[in-house]
Amino acid sequence: MNNKSLCNCSFCGAGNTETEVMVAGKNNIFICAECISVCSGIVKETISKHKVRTAEYDVFGPLILEK
Repeated sequence: MNNKSLCNCSFCGAGNTETEVMVAGKNNIFICAECISVCSGIVKETISKHKVRTAEYDVFGPLILEK
């Protein structure tokens, strides 16, 4: 991505000049490195809370969005 391109993180609003990495998605959706890190932590924590092990495979329950 060109640093002169103006885009903002769709989660926190940070501009691409305020972060080292900005990931672009469909329909002009962007996420910055800091928000990726936060989201990754939330997903890992949520999955570990709701994970059920079976003998053959892992089953994941629905992800619960916590406020």
